[in-house]
Amino acid sequence: MQQLAGPDPFLAHRPRLLALAYRMLGATGEAEEVVQEAWIRW
Repeated sequence: MQQLAGPDPFLAHRPRLLALAYRMLGATGEAEEVVQEAWIRW
């Protein structure tokens, strides 16, 4: 599989993902864990 050059799209959207996860879960630590797990699965 060919990788595209340029910035990582996940890192570009990470702040928005953290904010969404925080609103859903209500805890910063849990939100960070969920976003990290999403990155690993990606």
